[in-house]
Amino acid sequence: MKCPDCGSERVKRAGKYRGKYKTGQGYRCKDCKRFVERDGFEGKHYPKDVIVQALHLYVEACRSARSGTSSGSTSGTGQATTRCSAG
Repeated sequence: MKCPDCGSERVKRAGKYRGKYKTGQGYRCKDCKRFVERDGFEGKHYPKDVIVQALHLYVEACRSARSGTSSGSTSGTGQATTRCSAG
């Protein structure tokens, strides 16, 4: 795990944090002394920004499919498939 502020790998466990919707292990950087939280994207094959963009496109496609404005088609299984165009 790296510190998002200074990039150091010298991070140690330091207590727990409790938020309104989540709780978890807290970490403190030994170099810059900042409190660090895991964001859940560590160890993933794709970078965080790519995952977030893909999820955003998926949600937008679902919204347009629900409102009936999608250009989707029905596949052989009877499920609607949504085609998203970049733009």
